[in-house]
Amino acid sequence: MIPLVQVVGFGPATLGLPLAADRMGELDRFAAQGMAFVERALGPAVLRANRFPFLIESNSPARDFVAGVDPAGRFGGVLDRPAGRELVEHGERRVPLRHVGAYLADLADEITGWLHAHTGQIRYGREVRRVRRNADGTFTSLCTAGRPVLRSHAVVLATGAAEDTARHGVPGDRLVPSARLLAGDVDQVAHAVRAGRPVAILGGSHSGFAAADLVLTRHGGAVRPGQITVVHREIALGFASVAELAAAGPLPGTPPLKPPVICPQTGAVNRFTGLRGAARRLCMAVLARAEDRVRLCPAGTDEARQALARAAVVVHAGGYRGTAPEVVGADGTPVPLRREHGRIAVDEACRVLGPHGPVAGVHGLGIGFARRDDDGERRAAINVFHGRDAEDIVRSLLGRASPLTPATTPPSAPATTRKGQ
Repeated sequence: MIPLVQVVGFGPATLGLPLAADRMGELDRFAAQGMAFVERALGPAVLRANRFPFLIESNSPARDFVAGVDPAGRFGGVLDRPAGRELVEHGERRVPLRHVGAYLADLADEITGWLHAHTGQIRYGREVRRVRRNADGTFTSLCTAGRPVLRSHAVVLATGAAEDTARHGVPGDRLVPSARLLAGDVDQVAHAVRAGRPVAILGGSHSGFAAADLVLTRHGGAVRPGQITVVHREIALGFASVAELAAAGPLPGTPPLKPPVICPQTGAVNRFTGLRGAARRLCMAVLARAEDRVRLCPAGTDEARQALARAAVVVHAGGYRGTAPEVVGADGTPVPLRREHGRIAVDEACRVLGPHGPVAGVHGLGIGFARRDDDGERRAAINVFHGRDAEDIVRSLLGRASPLTPATTPPSAPATTRKGQ
């Protein structure tokens, strides 16, 4: 049987597709149609070790990471495991990202068990270089050697994003991606700090200030006044509510802070762009001149260019670029994918956009394909990927699948109820 969909990538975002089908009461139908994942990691152990391996706390409350799980559904058992229980118990508080990684790994195990019990599969160790739309409307993924990996009726691209370091012109021997630093590779920065040499952080996002906070936490005693420079554009501070924003008191007018954007669903201020937790505390301390080891510098100025040129190490926290495989027609002609500031553009149904609109049968999910909301904020969060984004894709896939196979569950398939019920 040709599966309904192949998902390129088995990272955090794609776990939301079975979760959404479960919540929507469509998991049996989804299983009957066939689902497969293609993942470049060599196996589940390698993937588990790389799920959120960061030393910092989450920018979101713990509840956001478990919001997509139906406690009474097929995957509800993940909430009974230690990592899931901890997230539930923490509720509105933030948690170390490594705890989130452990929960996501447990969730991947639950989903793997469901796939293997039905017609699904995961193919590890396959890096998809190209996705070909065949003459009959199906899709074939091709590996880096050009050999076919899998054929399906539709495709979800969930290949993530990489830090877009090349566009800033900083030599590679002085450049450290923020993800590498936040995962614990601090030696190059620590050496510069101990030698009294300047360190620049390119980007005033959560990653940028979290990187600065990590350096101060690990090596703060050796950091001199003004030794760390954060080169930023607009800085956004995030708050759980307007009341929390008001309680923070008057905010400095320099440098310019992003105006508060209130999320109509949650009431959060600058929900997707704002600094929170330790990153926000550090930023506010710098703005209040209570922290002199870190200084702020607007991007695009002579001062910023000099700071980047003088720095012994530049930590890159200045944006990502979607890492999708090439999409081609049956004759090999490339189908250009539209990009917006490095990410691959998708429409309101998470369909990948080409030069003339949505590319039929191709969806995008996750950080490399994050949609913008009505206020222009890019909706990049696990609860969004596992929530509305995944639901829209599932709804679209099942609508596409209806004429292909009957919406019934094979007699031999286990019931999709929570384990233990």
